Amino acid sequence: MKREPTENEFEKIKEAVFGGDRIEATTTYISITQCGLTEAQDFVRTLTAELTESNPAKFVRKKQGRSYWVRLSVP
Repeated sequence: MKREPTENEFEKIKEAVFGGDRIEATTTYISITQCGLTEAQDFVRTLTAELTESNPAKFVRKKQGRSYWVRLSVP
């Protein structure tokens, strides 16, 4: 049986989106609403777009850095 998220549950989904964790937001939405994966992904994509437009400063920016491999010589 499908149901809509409560206000607290919706806030939990929004926090996952703001934190950049769309997988967590999607799985939370699925567990709450009992909907399918495609519907949950569509919901999270739409929510992400809306929140990005209305609250861009709340999104966590991941530091982009370079990872370097160190080559060790083995005697």
